[in-house]
Amino acid sequence: MKLDPFSPWSTLVCARLNTVHTRHISLSDSNESESIVEIQFKSNGTFDVKVNQSGETLSIFTGVMAKWNEAQKQIILDIDDRKLCSRVILDKNQVVIFGEHGRAVLQIPTPAYLSAVTSDVVGSIKTPMPCKISQIFVTVGQVVEKGAPLIVLEAMKMEHLIKSPFPGKIEKIFYKVGDLVEENKNLVAFAE
Repeated sequence: MKLDPFSPWSTLVCARLNTVHTRHISLSDSNESESIVEIQFKSNGTFDVKVNQSGETLSIFTGVMAKWNEAQKQIILDIDDRKLCSRVILDKNQVVIFGEHGRAVLQIPTPAYLSAVTSDVVGSIKTPMPCKISQIFVTVGQVVEKGAPLIVLEAMKMEHLIKSPFPGKIEKIFYKVGDLVEENKNLVAFAE
C-alpha cells in the first residue's frame, strides 16, 4: 500500500487526540506461555514497548525506532543503541521471526468470538463487534456449505459478510434484520 505523501493522514498513522495510542498484542511461544506486548506510539515516531508475562513485566524498551522493509519482509529496530534486523513472516495465526539468535515461532491466539471452546453454543457464530443486522441469507433448517453467505452485518459504516466456517444445518438464528447486536453475541447456531 502506498501512502499519499501530501495527505495529513499519511503522517498521522498512530496519532490520537488527547491520548497516547497504545496497542496490546497477545502472543504465545512453543511452551504455551502467553506474553502481552504493550506498544505505546509516541508523537516523535518512536515506540515504548513493555513485555508482560503472567502479570509480571519482563522487559521495557523506550524510544524504539522501527522501519519495515516490505521487499525483504524485514523489520529493522533501533533498541537501546543496538540495531536489530529480523525477517518476519506471517502465516495464518503464526508469526515466524528469523533473527540473530535463530528462528522463533509465535502463535497469535484465536479471538474469543471465533473460538468454539468459549462459545455459549458449540457450532455457533458470534459478532466480532457491535453491529446492526443488515441482511440474513439463511433460514432455520437450511443446509449450507462451507463459505456460504449467512448474514451481513453493518458496523463502523461498512458492511461485513459473515460466511459459514463449515458445512452444516442451521439450527437457530438469534436475531432479525434491523436488530442492534452487542459484541461477542451468537448470531447463528448449527445443528450438531
